[in-house]
Amino acid sequence: MTKAGRGWRDVLGRTKPEAHAEGSDALEAEGRLWQAHAQAREAATSLIEQTAQLLADLAKRQSALDGLREQSRHAQSRAHELGASLVRLTESFERMRLLALNLGLEGARLGEPSGRILASVAEEVRAQSEQGVASVADLRGLIDEVIPTWNAAAAGTERVRQSDSDLRAHIESAQGLAQRIGTALEDIGTWARRLSDCDPETARILAQATEHARGLVSSLSSLGERARREVIAATIGPSLQPLLRLLGELPRSSKPDK
Repeated sequence: MTKAGRGWRDVLGRTKPEAHAEGSDALEAEGRLWQAHAQAREAATSLIEQTAQLLADLAKRQSALDGLREQSRHAQSRAHELGASLVRLTESFERMRLLALNLGLEGARLGEPSGRILASVAEEVRAQSEQGVASVADLRGLIDEVIPTWNAAAAGTERVRQSDSDLRAHIESAQGLAQRIGTALEDIGTWARRLSDCDPETARILAQATEHARGLVSSLSSLGERARREVIAATIGPSLQPLLRLLGELPRSSKPDK
């Protein structure tokens, strides 16, 4: 085995789990904790932002529903007013028909020729009044058909509005919980920093470095079983030189390796 091969294997050998300095496992666990803390804070912040957007969308929809409900109420009110006007119009046509009947009787009493002309006019007025009554009846029938549809639309709008109100209450509750979670995470971070020996970013970096180092050692061990050491050292030695120099500069554990 070459000197370079022995060098990197000796250095990496000191990074095996059984040769870790005391407290390294705790430091790695601390890094994992800070990673989970950062992810939880990010999730809580995202939840608050999403619930705020949902509340804004619900407010716009609520405004649209309020406008639709107001228009429906106005249409219903106008329909009732139109119905009352049609009743008065029907009464006017009925009076015209009664007047035409009286004119016809008067024309029959007068005889020819004045009576015939009066009777003819009376007949025309009577025919037009009857046609007007029929037309008004048809119009009232159409209005009577439309009003239930308007009522159903208004009731549906109100149900949607109430459902949105309930949904808004749930979203506001979720937003409040997310804010409480965010506050609790801030408190956890504050107290964890007081109890920690290093800052969160350092702990996270050390945890990532430990994970990568273990993967490197595992890969190198597998290569050692399948290829000649000289080939391994010649192939990956140049890539490992910066790592070897860095590891050589790191302080050694005060306890001897067992």
